[in-house]
Amino acid sequence: MNPTGLFPESLCPIARSLDLLGQKWSLMIVREAVGGATRFADFRAIGIPSDILTKRLISLVDAGVLEKHPYQAPGERARDEYVLSPAGRALLPVLSAFVEWGTEYLPIPAGRTLESVTADTGERVQLAYITEDGTVVDQDRVTITTIQAE
Repeated sequence: MNPTGLFPESLCPIARSLDLLGQKWSLMIVREAVGGATRFADFRAIGIPSDILTKRLISLVDAGVLEKHPYQAPGERARDEYVLSPAGRALLPVLSAFVEWGTEYLPIPAGRTLESVTADTGERVQLAYITEDGTVVDQDRVTITTIQAE
C-alpha cells in the first residue's frame, strides 16, 4: 500500500537510498570516511562488529559509495583501504542534514558534538534550498513531488 500516492516504493529514490544507507552503521562508515578514515581498523574503532563492518563495506563498494584500493604497509600483508567515491562525497549534505536535525531535535546536554564547517577556514555552514536562479527558499515553502525520470 502506498499511502502518499506518489509512486511505488521500488521507484522512490528515498526508499532506494534507505535500502542501502538505512542499515545500521552505513552512514556512520560514510561519516568516518568523510573524516579521513580509510582502513578497516579505522572503521572498526567506532565499535562496529567486524562481520557487520565487512558486509557494510562490501555493500557500500558495490553501490559505488566507496572505492576499494589495495595498499601494503612495509613488512605487512596487502590490505584494502576504502575511500569515498564521487557518489560518497555527494552524501556530505545528507550527513550535514543529520547533524543539523540531531543538534536541534536530539541535543546532548554537554560534551562534544558535530557541526558542518568549511574545510579551509572552519567557518560554520548550513544547508539551504536554492532555486536555479540562486534565490534562497524557506523550507516551509518546499515540498517533494513527482516528475518524469529522464
